[in-house]
Amino acid sequence: MSRKGFAVSLIVGLVVAAVLALGAALVLFGPRVYRWVVKEIESERVRSQIAAGWQPPAKELSPDRWFPEKLEGYQRMSHDEKAQVPALRIDLKGIRGLYRSGKSQLAVTVYQLNSLEAEAMFNRFQKAYENESDGQKRGYALSGDTTDCARISLWTGTLRQNHCWYVRGTLMVFRTDDEDDREPFVWAYVKTVGATKPPPVKP
Repeated sequence: MSRKGFAVSLIVGLVVAAVLALGAALVLFGPRVYRWVVKEIESERVRSQIAAGWQPPAKELSPDRWFPEKLEGYQRMSHDEKAQVPALRIDLKGIRGLYRSGKSQLAVTVYQLNSLEAEAMFNRFQKAYENESDGQKRGYALSGDTTDCARISLWTGTLRQNHCWYVRGTLMVFRTDDEDDREPFVWAYVKTVGATKPPPVKP
């Protein structure tokens, strides 16, 4: 066989192998990938909706204004000012609310900061995830930007499940040890505590 013919055969073989590998991956992971894509589309739809006109419930960090007693089947158990989260490298002052539903527990922390400070925090979140060993990494998603509305989700064996939202001066962080996805609680919280105004109508 000529060198040219060998090269063509090699390329064809590699293409076929790649297609077979892709097919095997779709068979093994297709449903999981599909669910992830659908979830991310919905997450981005919610983020865009909130970004259109979300406003904080109060200028000050008042627990009664920021932590509803009941939400999405959860009951608020307590609130305090223990807002630092070393695992995510958060060393800011803020407020924390603790929620429970059966065996499920969620911690919600709220902070006030500007867009540059928020960008710095999101960089810290990314570093915390990157520093995890590959075997511990379970999920990561980032969308939007900190000049308006951004969200980042981190899920690892060590950091556990974390959803962080920044909307125009407010950073909200949701953490749980649960294996089940708690982002529906996050969506309900952000929508409930903030007054979402419709975007201005362009003339």
